[in-house]
Amino acid sequence: MKHCVIVLLGLVMLSACGGSDPVPVDEEALALNGDWVLPTSGGGVVVDGIDRSLNFVGFKISFGSDTNGQEKTYRTGNAGDLFRASGTWDWGSDTKNSMILSEDKTVNIQSQQSSRLVLTFNYADGGIRSGISGNYIITLEKN
Repeated sequence: MKHCVIVLLGLVMLSACGGSDPVPVDEEALALNGDWVLPTSGGGVVVDGIDRSLNFVGFKISFGSDTNGQEKTYRTGNAGDLFRASGTWDWGSDTKNSMILSEDKTVNIQSQQSSRLVLTFNYADGGIRSGISGNYIITLEKN
């Protein structure tokens, strides 16, 4: 009888230890995955109201994540010093209207659609080659 009680208690404890909670799917992060480039018609990089797209010909930012939208990464091309060549990112708020890049840079999402993304941020570190200081609006199209 004593053994039956011990076995029964063991089974109860085992059943209470269910599997780990499933990882939530971050649909907004998954929607960002892919290559984003400047639009062909210009106006992709605007600094303090002036189109500076010609300073960033070939600019590209690529977002990636695992299948659940976790482990978020990014890579850039022809970004001057505006962004690192690669890094990680995460949401800056629960409303998912901003992201924080691994270099502690906050980038606001002004709008996000399936094939169009508008990012805003302030850049205060550069000259012409690295990126003119000012308030940036970068309009991107999904490649």
